[in-house]
Amino acid sequence: MEQEFLSLIFQEEKPYRGERRIGIYKGSKKIGGIEQVYSPYRGTTYYHAFANRPYTFTVPTANSVAQAKQNFVRALKEHGGNAPTSADIKYLPADPDAEFYPTPSWLAGKMLACLDRDAPIRSVLEPSAGKGDLLYALQKYNAAQRYGKDEDIFELADVIEADQNLRGLLKGAGFRVIGDDFLQFHTHKHYDLILMNPPFSNGDAHLLRALDIQSGGGQVLCLLNAETLKNPYTNRRKALLQKLEEYHAHVEYVQGAFQKAARKSDVEVAIIHVNISAPAMRSNIISYLLKRAESTAEIESGEASSIASANWMENLINGYEFEAKAGIALLREYAAMRPYLMDGHTNYEKPLISLAVGERELGEGAPSGSINRYLEKLRYKYWNAFLSREELTSRMTSAMQKQYSEKISDLKHYDFNLYNLQQVFFDIRAQLSANVEDSILDLFETLSGKYAWIREENNKNIHYFNGWATNKAHKVGMKAILPINGFGGSYSWTKDKLNSYYISTQLSDLERAMNYLDRGETTDRKNLQNFIDYAVKCGDTVVETTYFKAKFYKKGTCHIQFRPEAQRIIDRLNIFAAQKKNWLPPCYGRKRYKDMTPEEAAVIDDFQGEDAYEKLMENPGLYLTDAASSDFLSLPA
Repeated sequence: MEQEFLSLIFQEEKPYRGERRIGIYKGSKKIGGIEQVYSPYRGTTYYHAFANRPYTFTVPTANSVAQAKQNFVRALKEHGGNAPTSADIKYLPADPDAEFYPTPSWLAGKMLACLDRDAPIRSVLEPSAGKGDLLYALQKYNAAQRYGKDEDIFELADVIEADQNLRGLLKGAGFRVIGDDFLQFHTHKHYDLILMNPPFSNGDAHLLRALDIQSGGGQVLCLLNAETLKNPYTNRRKALLQKLEEYHAHVEYVQGAFQKAARKSDVEVAIIHVNISAPAMRSNIISYLLKRAESTAEIESGEASSIASANWMENLINGYEFEAKAGIALLREYAAMRPYLMDGHTNYEKPLISLAVGERELGEGAPSGSINRYLEKLRYKYWNAFLSREELTSRMTSAMQKQYSEKISDLKHYDFNLYNLQQVFFDIRAQLSANVEDSILDLFETLSGKYAWIREENNKNIHYFNGWATNKAHKVGMKAILPINGFGGSYSWTKDKLNSYYISTQLSDLERAMNYLDRGETTDRKNLQNFIDYAVKCGDTVVETTYFKAKFYKKGTCHIQFRPEAQRIIDRLNIFAAQKKNWLPPCYGRKRYKDMTPEEAAVIDDFQGEDAYEKLMENPGLYLTDAASSDFLSLPA
């Protein structure tokens, strides 16, 4: 509903907690509002009209909306429809001897240029505010820094002023006047900036007070009599110089700053800017738990992030236990404090400070439910960290990783302790042992038969030999060509670059199967994903891995060149696959070459030759792979 009333527009707004609200507009600018208020003490409803800054008049309460509108219009007319914003300077100070030197606009601009532009300014205090010249300059500064956004300086700023006439002027302009004596001022509020032009006679005391208030972090920008710094003949001035040196203050001297000002003076001034860093946040709960852990030898370090042992599994458990204790302590502390943090609203009392686990806030009563929700989320975090360990993922196929990732939602209900970790660990190891043979055979097929039908790959990936009871046997060489398109992405500028995700999914299982055949003999193993990301970043088409180089071509193929040191792994692959496919004589690896029948020897000759076979017989364990009995995953020591 809209209704125009004596050039004002009264517009219905969204109700708040079921109570009616009306906005009051003059043109397009909102200048006030009307709120419906229920009084539980009187059991009645009344209407409260109020004015927004810069209007400062008060409006009597009313029993109806119509009466509230009339009261607002009457109060507006009594104040001429406008708030005072200026006054003749000769009438401003009540004390003719007042040290009142309004800051010239150019000097205010010079001061504000010293501010840290990256630091947000959401709250400001100006002691000795005068008639607000510095704050009006700050409003323009903020607008320029924030791309023309008109920051409401009346909402940002609190002001203090000793002179009663100046306080009246500031209030009339819409400023929040919160005191009359800055040296006696005390607050818990945090200010991003204290902006000040204090009295020249005791500016040192004012600046020291400002630095004390900002000790918890924030900026101080002060215009000071230069004599205060250049002639430190008092203990207070000496203390100020020490503080400024401690905070690495920026000081700039300006001569003749007030020679052409509204009130003239030949005094030299100093622009002082101090940017105090906020101290590191320290948790009493964390400190207590660390001290207790140290005293009971639970951990070895003085920092929570350093809870570590040589055993990565134990390290994860220690981290979980520490975070669990810290979180539970915080939840219990909040539950105990919550009754003291209520907003006092009779019907819908809510805490001034809320704490939530996920999206669910803590209510009144015992925090047991919140503790359980917190532990559930914490267990999810640590089970995910456990299953993401390279010790596991480097040996798990992509399918296995996906399978166990989907189990985390169930695992979050299990305590993150040594027993449960070992059970999951043993399950993974058992599944690995069962799948190792399939993984090795799949590697063989990937490098040979799976793509042999493609023209480019035909007779290049594989080497044929006359096998046992067949003439279709083959083995893998030290080179392979695979139909992998490693290029392309979601954007036009990525179409000629390698696709990190796709390459990783194509190469990771290949490398993982080679890890099985490696048996842990290669100690200098490279992280595949790191080398893929590096190649993508450099715009290279070659990816280095532990066992091979992979070069990608835009026609959709990938050329694999195995490293010379990977020859033993390729030999194991060929022997394992050929045995499983019955391409080698049943006596392979158990009978000397000289004892073989002519038919058996002929297969050996075509497969690898007598010399290579005799080398194998000297150390059969080096070449023959028994997937069923191999331990590819061990618990950390």
